[in-house]
Amino acid sequence: MPLPSKFDDINKSASSVLGDDYQVKGHKLEVKQKTNFDGAVSTTTIEFANDGIRTPGKLSWKFPKLMGIGGFSVDKLEYDKDGKYKFECSVKKEMHGINGLAVEVKSDFTDLAKMTKAFTYTGIKDALIKVEARPMGGADMIKDFNLECLYGIGGAVVGAKFKGLNPPDVGVNFAKGDMFGSVIAKSTFSEFVGHCAYTVNKDIKVAGTYTQGGKSSGAWTVGGQTKIGADITAKAKLGCKVLAEPDFLSFGVKKPLVQGLVLTAGGQHAFTDGKTTYGLKLNVE
Repeated sequence: MPLPSKFDDINKSASSVLGDDYQVKGHKLEVKQKTNFDGAVSTTTIEFANDGIRTPGKLSWKFPKLMGIGGFSVDKLEYDKDGKYKFECSVKKEMHGINGLAVEVKSDFTDLAKMTKAFTYTGIKDALIKVEARPMGGADMIKDFNLECLYGIGGAVVGAKFKGLNPPDVGVNFAKGDMFGSVIAKSTFSEFVGHCAYTVNKDIKVAGTYTQGGKSSGAWTVGGQTKIGADITAKAKLGCKVLAEPDFLSFGVKKPLVQGLVLTAGGQHAFTDGKTTYGLKLNVE
């Protein structure tokens, strides 16, 4: 099966069923527009709450080929309502000439100690190696150092994620036919998070997750998604965060309204306090 793009995506085939497209609280408008400036994409995000606008806006730009320079892209340049920036750029083969190597830099433009630099290498068949560090972090550089390794073997992917000098998190997934399963061991093998998924047919998929050990021991979620008609995706999930009995029920619906306009809506009911919330998101592209 294809390699995940990072260690945390080992369980993505199942976790996406349980996590994506659940807009269960608040209202959001996201407008994305592609420009003629070397394919640059601008994104404006506005979030609303029941009492009015809570977040006036967030502006984000992406330049896949800045100034026409091949192999150099600005993946994110973001400015939020608090005046904070996020900057991410990457350099690939067209610039440095090394097959399978991507160099990434992230910064907030305010503190050099927080700037991170990452090297991702996929030049070995069925393998991914990623090293990330804060080169200006001083004494904290070792503590913030990350190393991820993934390797595909037949229908399985095994991986490890090292943070500083601590023992690594390790994970494995396996896919065969319509079945998928994964297990990630964290916190020196004291916490295990399992995911599974089953594709019933091209329109229906079900998934579940369970945590054993750690602060969330006993937490579980089961859910599924289905296509209704040609263009509606409906989802629902039931789960608990720390208790044995279910403590929340969520649902979500995603539908293109017209070309370039997608509606995502949903809700969640909490059994513990009886509160129900609803959310809505419009994506304009």
